[in-house]
Amino acid sequence: MKRFGSIILVLMVCSLFVCSLAFAAGGKEGSEAEGKKKVIAYTGFAQTLPFFIALGKGVEDKCNELGFEFLNVSPAESKPELQVQGLDNAIIKGVDGIVMSPIDARALGNTFDMAMKKGIPIIVIDAPVDHPAAVAFFGTDNLAAAQGAGRYIVEKTQAKGDLLLLGGQIGHPNGDKRLKGVKDTCEAAGMKVIVRPTDWDTAKAMQFAQDELQHDPNISAIFSCWDPGALAAKQAAKTLGLLDKLIIVGFDGDQSVYRAIKAGEITATARQQPYLMGQEGTEMMAKIFEGRTDFPKETLVPGEMVDITNVDKYLE
Repeated sequence: MKRFGSIILVLMVCSLFVCSLAFAAGGKEGSEAEGKKKVIAYTGFAQTLPFFIALGKGVEDKCNELGFEFLNVSPAESKPELQVQGLDNAIIKGVDGIVMSPIDARALGNTFDMAMKKGIPIIVIDAPVDHPAAVAFFGTDNLAAAQGAGRYIVEKTQAKGDLLLLGGQIGHPNGDKRLKGVKDTCEAAGMKVIVRPTDWDTAKAMQFAQDELQHDPNISAIFSCWDPGALAAKQAAKTLGLLDKLIIVGFDGDQSVYRAIKAGEITATARQQPYLMGQEGTEMMAKIFEGRTDFPKETLVPGEMVDITNVDKYLE
């Protein structure tokens, strides 16, 4: 009986020792979890596009500054289904926040639902998404910037001739606002506007520009809803020997377009500030991690016309 009691005592001591080890291990694991870096996933259009290179760089630099881990899940091609796949994988992996620019907001409903269930906040940049998981939006005031571009075109052409307007993707909020701002402004001044949606495809932009320039000798200006389309239009006009007769205006503020403006091949572009938007969106995510709610739900960044008079200020 005395021996049996000794065995019980030994077992109890061993049990307490194991429990204390488990508690110590658990405490260490908890402290490591507390010190773990927050992970922010970023996605936009394909990272071959200068606008999204700058946007992603803004997010990455601010993550490094604030001590967050940056995870780029941008698709290799600007296809909504690829963006959804990358975002879904990031959410399943368990990131802490998402800063993103939607390729097509209509494809993101289920993805945003999943993020909200997991308590992952999303900050949207460039094109808004109407979903409660999107806690804040940063973007250019596209309509106002496009109206400014329209006024610029009217002034440079003196409202003479026709305008070829190379649109983006029908239904894309930014493309629609840019199209509307320029179209309404130029039509109000008496210009005929020819609209050709391109789905943000430079090959389509070049083909439309070639076709319309050959068909309509009255075209005096071309506006593209994004800078790569303006570069495509420039190439089409150059091929046809019409470059010196046209006003060509883009929208974004890509370095390649700044160089073309400096060379006298493109007239102007409506400049956006993607790096700044990426930085500010990431700063706002830091506030959300702190539990703060004292921030605007929408922040619109003004656009600016860049032409030969001020392009040197922005050329790298």
